[in-house]
Amino acid sequence: MPRANAFNGGDGLNTATHRWVRRTVAGPAGGTGQNFDAYRRKQFNVKIDHQFNTNHRLTGTWIRESHYSDNNQLSPWPQGWGGEITEYPRVTTAQLTSTLSPTLLNEFRFGYRRTTLHFIPPYHSSTHGKEAYDFLPMINGYPTILTPTLIGAAMVSGAYTGNESPLYTYTDSLSWTKGAHALKTGVEFASSKMWHGAGGAGPVGVTGGAGDVPVRGIDTIAGLLPSNVTLAQNLLLGLTGSIASISQSFLTLEPTDTRFLDFKETYFDPRNPEGHYGRMRDTHQNEFNFFIKDDWKVTPSFTLNLGVRYDLFRVPYHLSASGKNWTIGPLGGNNGIFGYSGRSLGEAWMSGGGPQKGALTQFVLIGKGTQYPNQGLWPSDKNNFAPAVGFAWSPTWGGKDKTTVRGGYQIAYQLPGNSLSWISVDVGTFPGFGNSPTDRGDGTFRDFTNIVLPLPTTGKPGDVIPITERSQSVGIFAPDYTTPYVQTFTLGVTRSLASNLTLDVRYVGTRGVKLHSTFNLNDGDFRHNGVLEALEITRAGGNAPMFDQMLKGLNIGSGVVGTAVSGSEALRQNATFRTLIATGDFAAVARLLNTTNLGTVQPRGQIIAGGLLRSSGSFPENFFVTNPQFTTINYRDNSDGSNYHSLQTQVTLRPARGVTYQGTYTWSRSLAVSGGVNSGGGVSGTYRDLQNRRADYTLQDTHRAHDFRSYGTFQLPFGPGKLLARNSSGWAARMIEGWQIGTIFNLTSGAPLNVVGGNTLYNLGTPDIVGAFPREGKVVWPLKPGDAFGNFFGQQYQRVPDPACASVASNLRVWCTNTALADANGNIVLRNAGPGQLGTLGLNPIEGPGSWDFDANVQKSIRLGESRNLTLRMDAQNVFNHPTPGSPNLNINSGTFGEINTKTGNRTLAAQIRLEF
Repeated sequence: MPRANAFNGGDGLNTATHRWVRRTVAGPAGGTGQNFDAYRRKQFNVKIDHQFNTNHRLTGTWIRESHYSDNNQLSPWPQGWGGEITEYPRVTTAQLTSTLSPTLLNEFRFGYRRTTLHFIPPYHSSTHGKEAYDFLPMINGYPTILTPTLIGAAMVSGAYTGNESPLYTYTDSLSWTKGAHALKTGVEFASSKMWHGAGGAGPVGVTGGAGDVPVRGIDTIAGLLPSNVTLAQNLLLGLTGSIASISQSFLTLEPTDTRFLDFKETYFDPRNPEGHYGRMRDTHQNEFNFFIKDDWKVTPSFTLNLGVRYDLFRVPYHLSASGKNWTIGPLGGNNGIFGYSGRSLGEAWMSGGGPQKGALTQFVLIGKGTQYPNQGLWPSDKNNFAPAVGFAWSPTWGGKDKTTVRGGYQIAYQLPGNSLSWISVDVGTFPGFGNSPTDRGDGTFRDFTNIVLPLPTTGKPGDVIPITERSQSVGIFAPDYTTPYVQTFTLGVTRSLASNLTLDVRYVGTRGVKLHSTFNLNDGDFRHNGVLEALEITRAGGNAPMFDQMLKGLNIGSGVVGTAVSGSEALRQNATFRTLIATGDFAAVARLLNTTNLGTVQPRGQIIAGGLLRSSGSFPENFFVTNPQFTTINYRDNSDGSNYHSLQTQVTLRPARGVTYQGTYTWSRSLAVSGGVNSGGGVSGTYRDLQNRRADYTLQDTHRAHDFRSYGTFQLPFGPGKLLARNSSGWAARMIEGWQIGTIFNLTSGAPLNVVGGNTLYNLGTPDIVGAFPREGKVVWPLKPGDAFGNFFGQQYQRVPDPACASVASNLRVWCTNTALADANGNIVLRNAGPGQLGTLGLNPIEGPGSWDFDANVQKSIRLGESRNLTLRMDAQNVFNHPTPGSPNLNINSGTFGEINTKTGNRTLAAQIRLEF
């Protein structure tokens, strides 16, 4: 590792930072490789049209692309190695159009799309893969990724994922005109598949940290600031190589496997296609739909549109690499995921703990050819009928055919499960047929020199996960999961103002119903079991009987509870718990108490978690979580919803004397509860209060209140037949004719922004508003002469201690790092909410900086002959070289609240030459 080269980071004395320039192909490609601008691209297109006769025509396209990026899983060190992303889209389409009679038309379409996508870690890179792989430490033949405590990052990291996703579609539609009716009916079959390389049993992951052996003594040194105490502890942990956790994956390749397989037996499986590593899984989902609609011309000026569509989305299923059914689900249906706590969400979730109400969760093979042929990943939904109604009316107001009024309503069903790729990742392999234990220690000291691999695995595929393990995650769909759908409402008026000028005014609204959502069913409960009250007592300096009982006889760093200290005092003095308690992050305390073995010694050779909670024998296994067999349960249901309203106006000027123009202004409001879906699919929910998710109904990140977009072209009036030089000819005419200027001007208001406080519930802590806090900002850059950055509010707020810190225990006060926000006069306007409370400010209360851009182009066409034309074009983006400010820092616990430290946008020029013949 190179020496530090920048001393304006870290603490300025004991630690420093690295800064260096690294060149990559482009920016990040996104979680699903969706950012095309991040790739070096190649593309080939072929299109063929064939006319059999006057009644039959065939059209086909063939597209091949290749995308490459080296901006993936980059090393945090200058001498480290980065990964790659490769993508190979393939598209083939064909359409046969047949005129069967003057009133009957048939259209058949075939589509084939296949995308091969590889997220390649550094140790499989095409340029330095062997060098990076050889750098990984080998422990008993297992490559290991080490993440030391003090450094916080590995020189070589990442994991391989990849997939191939062919999609076949077959569509046939028939149109029939009969009198005043124009009928159309059609049917479509779609077969999607994902050949998914899930990585499987890849390199072992080892993370440094205190684990179950707390650091002692450093925090008793007088005069050390909290940040330096933490730094000194991390330095000690780093120098000693202390280990917090070890993670290793085991898997099965076929449903007939009778034991778990590890890296050595699966990762370089010779049956895998080139470039694929680990387990291969074949996921299928088929669709069928049909529709019928009628455009009925009731009168010459009024048309009624009626129709209905039916969608059948088959429940996905999995196959192994050899084609065997590999679909897995809980025994007894998806209600079985509640396990120990019962068989329904109402009785099991956040129940406060209690006696066992249900059998432990066990996973079995389900679907075709198994003992449970009627069980799927979710219940099959066969009631997806979607009506549609619309009208078009041409009243005689202001002249015949001058005005058109259109409106409509329809329902559109969405693909359940969010996406096939996430279904494959989510529920492709459940614990029991795959095993990914995390060893958090047994209460004795471990370092990087005495790691023992492989980790112990108990049982065989299909066995019940022990309730004492608590180390594996699972994703599952709710027992009543159903198909999401969207309702659309439209009403618009089009008015012809002149022969070449029209005005459109439209209302467009959508309502998302039963949208896909996700949350952690196993998040730490602290409000229904008395923990909230016990932690409030502890935070204030008192002694809670609950912790005296829970920690009795344990030494978690400050002496034996019940003899030397109380349970609450032991937590206040523990380096792991004290900051969480002082800042009011009680959910994090509950999560940790559920899994830690701190203060206990567990049998070697086993993966056991929750030893602290279990030690007293007085608390049930589900005291903190719904199903203590697992660490995380990503529960997929239909609890999200959305609303979108917009007023859209558009002016269109068709070519008139060489001028064309179109301008569109949209006012819109986009609201939703959407805590479980992100750009990469639904992985983990981000709701603040899991039991009051409707409280997160707010402006979506995509909301833009105002949006203006315009485009215009102007043909210069030079050349033969034009205003100027109308009688020119020959080479002079060729030079001055055919000049055209185009402009694009866009103006958009800012995105909604969250003002962030400390986590007082589960996610996205929002503060309490206690004073005048403006909701509109005015960007000033720089805020003061000589400043490197700008500020969103145009004035500097003051960072002051949060008033709540004054009431915490005296020996916790130094760890209460929460701060409040005060105005220029010292009046507090925002403060952190209390533990277990939602902040009163709410989500997305501020709209960030808006943006505008002006682009232009100039082009010249030169006629070279009767059928040849040469076009020269120059494009300028961001003509005025105007930067757009980034989003400000809106964390009230940060010393740079309101600061904007990024700008984007610069002028770019591009030239094109095109020859048409």
